Amino acid sequence: MRKYFTEGKDGMLCIFIHNQLLCGFPLGKNKLKDYERDANDMIVSGMRDNKNIKFQIYVYSHYINEMYRKKKENKFNDYEDYKLLVACVLALVKLKILQFDTVVSIFPKKKKRKITSLSLNK
Repeated sequence: MRKYFTEGKDGMLCIFIHNQLLCGFPLGKNKLKDYERDANDMIVSGMRDNKNIKFQIYVYSHYINEMYRKKKENKFNDYEDYKLLVACVLALVKLKILQFDTVVSIFPKKKKRKITSLSLNK
């Protein structure tokens, strides 16, 4: 299976749980706002289905812990599982259960250096 650590044209959004990197998503076509919108939509749809906030927090936390456990056992999941993981983490950030700075890091795209030729003869 494929590991999901891809870099977009604007950089990468990385998710850390228990100080371990779980996944990285590209920033480019999808911005941080798009990932946050998915998390917000998940919270709102849960509220519409009469799921209270405590239950949603439990479900999101349980899913994150299961993904962490699978990562430790070197079992890799598909793209949709990682996308749901990002939404769960950002939903818990939105609900102020997790702090953004401790679980999410945004890395800008590494700029390529231009190699210039130096004249050795003076």
